[in-house]
Amino acid sequence: MCKASYTSLFLIILVVTVVLRSIGDVVEEVTVPWQVLDFTNSIFLVGGVFVSYLLPWVFIPFIAGRVIDIAKNKSFVVALCMIMQILSVLLIMFMLSTGLENLWFLGIVYLSIVVISTTDSIHRYFVFTSIPELVGKNEALLNKFNSITELSSGIGTIIMYVLCGYLVAVYGYKTLWIDVVCLTIIALLLIDLGKEFKKKRSRLDKDASMKEDKQIRFKELLGIIRRDPLVFSYLIVALGFNFFTAPVSLILINYLYNAVDKPTEYYGFIMAISTLGSIIGSSIVATYSKKLKYISCIIIGLLGEAVAVAGIYFIIAFSNVYYDWVFTLSLVIGMYMLMAIMGAVLNIGADTLFQIRIPRELLGSFRGLFDSLATIPIALSYIVVSTILETWGYTIITATIMGIGSILVVSLYIIYICEQYTRSSHTR
Repeated sequence: MCKASYTSLFLIILVVTVVLRSIGDVVEEVTVPWQVLDFTNSIFLVGGVFVSYLLPWVFIPFIAGRVIDIAKNKSFVVALCMIMQILSVLLIMFMLSTGLENLWFLGIVYLSIVVISTTDSIHRYFVFTSIPELVGKNEALLNKFNSITELSSGIGTIIMYVLCGYLVAVYGYKTLWIDVVCLTIIALLLIDLGKEFKKKRSRLDKDASMKEDKQIRFKELLGIIRRDPLVFSYLIVALGFNFFTAPVSLILINYLYNAVDKPTEYYGFIMAISTLGSIIGSSIVATYSKKLKYISCIIIGLLGEAVAVAGIYFIIAFSNVYYDWVFTLSLVIGMYMLMAIMGAVLNIGADTLFQIRIPRELLGSFRGLFDSLATIPIALSYIVVSTILETWGYTIITATIMGIGSILVVSLYIIYICEQYTRSSHTR
């Protein structure tokens, strides 16, 4: 089989696995938190679900990224991870079937989520590192294929969000069977890919000396990050930005649970609208991939998402004072749409930034390190905000701190980037 045929088929399989994985993510995202909330009536314990998803992203991604960098047959590694996820989802279903009458059962759910999140990172790095491996470091092509994978994820989830809210309301934890089916198909596809292209992949990869080169250059990773102002500054801004923006879904869940009947259906609908926004954002970048620069995508995405998130915080904070729940949800839907559009543009720009400026043989390791560091403030913010919600409820003070904080962090980043480009132009 020629290299072009191999590349095309590999990209198709990547897209299919992204679609199926995104469908499974939606099922987990909607089913597990709402089932825990129904059984325990505690928003704090729901926060524990989010923290369980995030905890592995603090400790595991660096190792996961390194595994992807050095694995001789990445397809088999990811397939094994999907099998582990299947077993974990089945265990969650069994625990939820008990009604979580014992808190030890909830602890098992948390641990299973940790396993799911850990193995999920392997698949994400597999996709992320495979794109530059197949298309090189051409900015336009990277923008294009990063947009395609982001778009595929959106297409795979938009209908599922609407359906999942209804399915959870009717079938409860049994909705997770959809996730099991998706994971099974992914595992089979990757096992088949690993068998069929094992010899071909070994010819496309560099020889054994590359492994020694990886070991030498890996020591330079921190130096590469520190010396590159664009990579280093984005890493820093991500830490602050994630702290202020991450709890927006937790705030929404808390509001819906207390304000409307059938909250899962409303939540599913809002997430579907959000996914539509992600599709729109990905389509925009895909259409103008040759014209858009990754730094433009990052700045526009950060600023737009910060404004949208701040809008959601304030809208919900003032909802009980000035307007009813119908008007509140209308405004929230609009902000979620904007947040998703800008989030997609931001993610694509950041992916291209990393794929261009980080050596390919260290790309998975770098992405793992980045995700580990960027996840710490997310987990911390979930703990802080869920505690505030459980103790004092949601107040205007909380909305002000979180909303203004997100905009302030982005504003400082934009000022820094402008100064960097000004200095660069003077130097030339």
